[in-house]
Amino acid sequence: MKDAFESLLEQVQVLSLDVFDTTLGRLCALPDDAFLLMEEALVERHGEVMEGFGRKRCGVDTRARRRAWDQRQAEEITLLDIHTQLLEENPDWPCTVEELSGLEMEVEEQLLYPLQPAREMIAKARDMGKRIIFVSDMYLPQAFCEQCLRDNGFGDYDAFYLSSTVGVLKHSGKLFDHVIEQLGIPPGEILHVGDNSHSDVKQAEQAGMKTFLVEKAITRVDRFPENPWKPVAGKADRDGRESLLLGLSVAGCLREERFEDPLWYRTGYQVGGPLVYGYIQFLIRRIRGRGIRKVYFLSRDGYIMKQVYERLTSGLEDCPEADYLYASRRALNFASIRELDAKTENWLAEGIQLTVGDFLRRIGLDPDRHLQAIRETGLSGPEHKVVGGWEYTRLRQLYHRILPSILEAAARERETYLQYLRHKGVFEASPFVLVDVGWMTSIQHSFARMVREVDPDLTLEGYYLGTYPEAVERADAHSRHVHYLMEYGQPAETLHIIRHCVCLIEFFFAAPEKTFLYMEGDARNGFRPVLAGIHENKDDLPKLEQIHQGILDYSEAATAATGGRGLGIKPAEVMRLLQRMLAEPTGEEARHLGEICYADGYGSYFHHTFMARPSGLRKLGLSKKKWKAEFKHCHWPKGYYMRLSPLERFVFRLMHPSHRFSKPYG
Repeated sequence: MKDAFESLLEQVQVLSLDVFDTTLGRLCALPDDAFLLMEEALVERHGEVMEGFGRKRCGVDTRARRRAWDQRQAEEITLLDIHTQLLEENPDWPCTVEELSGLEMEVEEQLLYPLQPAREMIAKARDMGKRIIFVSDMYLPQAFCEQCLRDNGFGDYDAFYLSSTVGVLKHSGKLFDHVIEQLGIPPGEILHVGDNSHSDVKQAEQAGMKTFLVEKAITRVDRFPENPWKPVAGKADRDGRESLLLGLSVAGCLREERFEDPLWYRTGYQVGGPLVYGYIQFLIRRIRGRGIRKVYFLSRDGYIMKQVYERLTSGLEDCPEADYLYASRRALNFASIRELDAKTENWLAEGIQLTVGDFLRRIGLDPDRHLQAIRETGLSGPEHKVVGGWEYTRLRQLYHRILPSILEAAARERETYLQYLRHKGVFEASPFVLVDVGWMTSIQHSFARMVREVDPDLTLEGYYLGTYPEAVERADAHSRHVHYLMEYGQPAETLHIIRHCVCLIEFFFAAPEKTFLYMEGDARNGFRPVLAGIHENKDDLPKLEQIHQGILDYSEAATAATGGRGLGIKPAEVMRLLQRMLAEPTGEEARHLGEICYADGYGSYFHHTFMARPSGLRKLGLSKKKWKAEFKHCHWPKGYYMRLSPLERFVFRLMHPSHRFSKPYG
């Protein structure tokens, strides 16, 4: 396609481009869907009397065009013609021509975005010394259209021929005749590019021009496999919000052309974008105007969420200030220890393939200072690897022997962390909210245990994607949980989908910074977060960067398309996307996403495994035990299955006939 265009371009002096849907795309399913968005705004302003505006606006052009011809023999109409006709036909509407015209231009401006192929064509034409012109059938004013071109990076052109200004159409061929006359060159010296086979190809060729047909943007929707928004295009009763959801998806399909391997950006834009944007929009709706002073995004899950929140609230009133609070299971759970109960004991002993020294160093203790206690519990020394049940029993005994050292270290970290919280204004910012991904709400629980030592009446409100059933035990009148997708395991179908691979969902919220261990310093000299020595996902950071870019691009596009009002994405719509990715992945998705590394553990000590990497028939052979064990311990069962060859799938089903792809809960 690129070679064909360049071959034609070499033969001409002038590159002519259509504007709408060739140079500028729209963030809605179809062009007329802009009128549905106008209707929503008008109903909000004037009430039910404006219902049905979108349908009436779609049908008025023909009547306005007939009237313009009868009155002044004009082939094309203007925005003034359209809205004058509309108001004459609907005298009960409480609005003016000026209001309707202004709103239509406002909505169009919000929806427009630059199309990358047009950028590349123009750049190539300039490199070859060609002139650039725009030729468009459009009733919008020329000054407005020119401003839209400039705003989207297309300000460098030599002429613009617009039907509403000239009074004739490409559709009839007369606008091309006008262009040829104005340029004063043979029509064969002009290459016209557009997306309409009649106006941009047939009529241009009849005028003697060379032509190049580009795909309509909506046809690119299949680049996102099994796109759940695709049916919206054929839905007769779609509303403006649905149209935007499809249009945003199409825009993502076009944007991924920038990437040699678009899978990561596509995953971020098409799945992570609605997930994070929808969650943050939900958060904003729940906290806006309530007098909440701060929103604390907890590290590291809050890294991308804070960026989206700040973009979405820019220019909005009554939105709390965002802040980033260093927090982690390692930091808060350890600092909140005051006794060695069963839950604390289990948390301290959590981890696999670690040595005794690793377990102690993870909580800031020097194993060499506890050699005697280690040996008295029957462990050989700091390098003794804890692998069996009896070794974990001995490890728990060790924790009881060195309890004074544990409590001393915890108290030291607790005091510094409380000073850090004072420095961040936590005790003065009440009411405030905490934002995290969720599931067990353990960080909020540990946070509450600490801050209540300073302020026993402090109320905490935590926002979460979702929570598991056990989290209900951690909620009370002074520590509330608010949920977006799932509340304590309900709806059950949501839990079922999430359990296909919760680790992949969490990867959307991973951060490029290393995990937080504890806080050093003081208010006078400054606080310094102590981070792990290495990033547990260091090999996956380039993938994460593209995923986050997709999330941010989606959020910015959705904000622009709605004029900052926000596009409410329903939890069921997010779950449809997650269902598609987790339970119905393509082979490409299974290969790429299955190679993401999962780090099990906390602090600086992790056991690394892949989301879904089968060992294969050669290694597993015909051992039912090996096949079942590997499948049981993989993080993404459906991804694992999709990566098997046809022969391996046959063997797998023989070895494991009762397999499940969603991990059972509990």
